[in-house]
Amino acid sequence: KHKTNPETGKPFASVGEYNAYRSRQRQEKPENKALSELIERRLDEMGKNKLWLARELCTKVASVSSYLQGKSIPCSERLDRLFSVLDVPYRTLEDLMLEEER
Repeated sequence: KHKTNPETGKPFASVGEYNAYRSRQRQEKPENKALSELIERRLDEMGKNKLWLARELCTKVASVSSYLQGKSIPCSERLDRLFSVLDVPYRTLEDLMLEEER
């Protein structure tokens, strides 16, 4: 069974095309955008880079790149560590989103 691409109304031509579509959908989520912007802003303010952040989070640079691109959000434990490392007052993604609404 082929999934239909809502953008074209036609079936996805490949798994890669479907995955690219899903990635774009994730990047449009407000929470992904907010987290991406927060990470980028704080790294700039701190004079740090994604390699430094990956080491601090004990994760791969590719994971940090994914957060920066809005493609994924870290698990709750890593998110808590991320907020701590970036020295921001948030404890949860909901805290960040509430701040974004103000």
